[in-house]
Amino acid sequence: METVFFKEQDFKETLTGFVFTMKCDDAENKKFGIEALQPDGSYEEIIVLTTAKNDTFEIHEQPFEGRVLYT
Repeated sequence: METVFFKEQDFKETLTGFVFTMKCDDAENKKFGIEALQPDGSYEEIIVLTTAKNDTFEIHEQPFEGRVLYT
């Protein structure tokens, strides 16, 4: 399992909201989980809008700090 950490400033503003983008080989064939950092320092899995295509994985959401887990 791979882990990528991200911060609020890693999100870019677009015309339709915000997006976090990361490169991931064969992204369309991987399983992803998104976890948000909690005030106590733990992580909690959350449901957000994502896309995976062309070796790119994106989170379409208001900026937050968290991590992407994938296999």
